[in-house]
Amino acid sequence: MKLRGGEQVVLDDGYLGFRRKLILTNYRLMFWKKYGFFRTSWVQEEEIPLAEIEEAYAEPGGAFGWSTAMLKMKNGESIELGLKLPDSEPFMPDLEGESLSSMHQRLKAIKDRWVDAINSQLMAKAEDRTQ
Repeated sequence: MKLRGGEQVVLDDGYLGFRRKLILTNYRLMFWKKYGFFRTSWVQEEEIPLAEIEEAYAEPGGAFGWSTAMLKMKNGESIELGLKLPDSEPFMPDLEGESLSSMHQRLKAIKDRWVDAINSQLMAKAEDRTQ
C-alpha cells in the first residue's frame, strides 16, 4: 500500500467479507481485495476521499435489529460500508456457548468503532480548515 505524503493509517482491520477489507487513513477510505491462492496480493479496488464524506453513522434496523454502518456523502448519497465479523467469528457463538446477542454486540462494537474513527477524522479535517 502506497501512502501519500503526510498520510497515516488510522484503522486497517475493517473486514468486508471473504478476502475484502477496509482501511481508513487520515485522507481516505480504501477498499481492498485479496487475489491469488498460493501467492496472494492485496489490490485496492476503490477509495473514497474523506473530503467527499459528510458523516458516518450507524443506521438501526436490518435483520434481527442489527445496525448498519453508513456514510452520508456530501452529494446526498448514502453508502453502506458492509462491515462484518472476521471469517472465523460468525461460528464462535456455537463453539464457545455464546449467545447470538453476544455476536451482535461484537459486530456492533466493530461498526461503532469505525463510525467513531471516520467521524473523528472528519472533525480533524474540519478543524484544520478553520485554522
